[in-house]
Amino acid sequence: MTYLYRIICRKRSNSLKWGHPDLVYWMPRRAGYTKDITEAGLYTALDLDDCAGYGFDWFAERVE
Repeated sequence: MTYLYRIICRKRSNSLKWGHPDLVYWMPRRAGYTKDITEAGLYTALDLDDCAGYGFDWFAERVE
């Protein structure tokens, strides 16, 4: 089974609570940021391995 994830940008989000409207997501293909969850990119666990960052810049939210 392959799970999909949304990536939440910690540095740009005003809150880190799940489902909060001030979360900022990475767009598809890591092509920018969006506050609109419907525009957020969907990434596999293998895609997450290729994401750069340090100091917990981002975290992944599994899509149900």
